Amino acid sequence: MTYSAGSTGHFQYRVTSDINYKENITFSDEKYLDRLSNLSIINFDWNRFLINNTALENRYENRNIGISAQELETEIPELVENIEYLGRSIKSINVMSLFTVLIRSIQELKNKNDDLEGKVNLIAKHLELAI
Repeated sequence: MTYSAGSTGHFQYRVTSDINYKENITFSDEKYLDRLSNLSIINFDWNRFLINNTALENRYENRNIGISAQELETEIPELVENIEYLGRSIKSINVMSLFTVLIRSIQELKNKNDDLEGKVNLIAKHLELAI
């Protein structure tokens, strides 16, 4: 994982993903779309008592949007881990792996869409023949 700040003040976050550094590669046929659909999108404010004098302190001024690690853990537990932060155990989401799950879900949607387009085209052809 690398972090860098650009000369224009933008922030970049990168994770090494070079296939040359990976072993035991298998291709997943896991379906995630239905599990992701079960998640609630929440709007929230950070608990000021819990984040006082921490790296999160400046984040409680604005309303936030996100998901709950606890809820995600019930659907896709491999994306959630417990970490120690300032002497407390808190749940953390592996955002980079979540991106991968989102890509897989987009692929699922595309496959469903392609199937539906094929069915619509077939029905349209049958209707043209009937006219």
